[in-house]
Amino acid sequence: MSRIDREEPGTRVQPDSGTNRTDLAFIGYGMSTTQAVKLRKDGYTATKLKQMNRADLKKFGLNKLVVDNILGDGRPPPPLRNLIEVLFANAFTCCVCRRPKRGVIVHHINKWAETRDHSVANLSVLCTLDHVRVHSKSELTQNLDAATLRGLKKEWEAEVAKMGTKAILDQSRENHSAWVYFNHQRLFELAAQQGVVFKDLDSFDTGPVRPKRHRHVSHGSHGLDV
Repeated sequence: MSRIDREEPGTRVQPDSGTNRTDLAFIGYGMSTTQAVKLRKDGYTATKLKQMNRADLKKFGLNKLVVDNILGDGRPPPPLRNLIEVLFANAFTCCVCRRPKRGVIVHHINKWAETRDHSVANLSVLCTLDHVRVHSKSELTQNLDAATLRGLKKEWEAEVAKMGTKAILDQSRENHSAWVYFNHQRLFELAAQQGVVFKDLDSFDTGPVRPKRHRHVSHGSHGLDV
């Protein structure tokens, strides 16, 4: 496990409001959340990566498909709205192993090269280990073909839908090592900009409505419709 996954408590620094879009841009290229966070923390942006050559990009440990996507030789990134929807609907957690401390990748269930499909229905959230399983065949374990993956995604999203907004944010903030750097207020801001209303997501339940209390609202409250 890399250092970025297990930094000592208290050493993490929340990003400014502009860095979350960088994380999402990197994830859109096919990077894992761990890779995206590390590159962004090291000062890289999408523009900087696009100006680099293939050999230098590979030094970051990026595979050929990701490098192709960065340099414009592969697929375009999914729409920001779709990335936000699928990450939130899966609580930023792999839909196969459901282990919250693993970095994740947004994966196309049916290959984009064959379908040109960036829809949320064709996107899944996988940890790096299960992402390898999807692209390999085994006689000893269950193969993660498209039908199996869709079933696992559906089951996990149904479980996540029962968690409610606060629980999802708590899980992604406190339990998922790669996303502790993610400014969740900024997540909602980006979602609002893209027209994403979380309560309208399939099977998503924000939980029971509680009566409003008359109290002073701190400057940290985002007040967005979730």
